[in-house]
Amino acid sequence: HGTYLDNLHDIAGDNPVILLANKVDLLPANVNQDRTLRWIRKELVRRKQKVKVSKVYLISTKDGKNIEAAFNDALRLAEGPEEGPRNIFVVGAANVGKSSFVNRLLKLSREAREEEETQDADLTDAIEEISLDLDDYLLESDPIEDLDEDE
Repeated sequence: HGTYLDNLHDIAGDNPVILLANKVDLLPANVNQDRTLRWIRKELVRRKQKVKVSKVYLISTKDGKNIEAAFNDALRLAEGPEEGPRNIFVVGAANVGKSSFVNRLLKLSREAREEEETQDADLTDAIEEISLDLDDYLLESDPIEDLDEDE
């Protein structure tokens, strides 16, 4: 069933959450990913989670699958409504890939900056979109112990 923080609502409150299911690269090729996403959402309901999940992504920090799309969605959410920008927190249980996720983002950022340096003065919108200013938004937590793990 994977690793999930039963106390996620206590951590996130009413803030929007993007749920990342890592290690999708380990699933058999014939697994229906839409069905997997539906199962994850049903698990949230079954566990009576009150988190405000805006999107669920199947990701792979190993091969980079859906990393950029997930972070771009997080950046859009971080822009926030009228009260101003929000921080992005990467939280999860131990050994689920939080640091690997952040390292993938840093790699994307470096690649974008290198590509910008080789472009002419008028950069394309796509390059600007993937240029990540991680210092303004991203905070990574230490592993969070799930207090209800004994169940």
